[in-house]
Amino acid sequence: MLWTIVGTDGRVRDIRVARRLGRGLDEKAVEAVKQWKFEPAMYEGKPVAVQINVEVNFRLYGIVVSPTLAPLVTGAKQQFSTVPVTLESSVNWSVGGPGCTGLACSSISPDGLYTAPLGVPNSATAIVTATSATDPTKTGSAKVTIHPSPSQ
Repeated sequence: MLWTIVGTDGRVRDIRVARRLGRGLDEKAVEAVKQWKFEPAMYEGKPVAVQINVEVNFRLYGIVVSPTLAPLVTGAKQQFSTVPVTLESSVNWSVGGPGCTGLACSSISPDGLYTAPLGVPNSATAIVTATSATDPTKTGSAKVTIHPSPSQ
């Protein structure tokens, strides 16, 4: 929700965020509303400046994986999930990355439970990917960094 003044020329000025959304959406809302032009309000036949509240709705598409970054020691487990910004009801999980193939990256279960390998692979980074079961062009990913356990 934004609070703003519409000037006598119909242009928006003095934009303030009345209710924060976070994640960069507030800035995008302000950026969009700055471009809008209104018919000026009239009082006794003359244009006047008015204060208005503007609600900006966002539609987010794609898949967001949470957490986005997971530092793990060898053999540790991490549950990944998709953040509900999408209508995706099911995703397929996979793990890979440069220099990280097969069991060297370890494994991820169908419900997103990642298990780090017992040793640090050549590339200590694995990428966990969620792919829409209905639209394989929609994906989201997270980065796993694998560190030796303190006992190694």
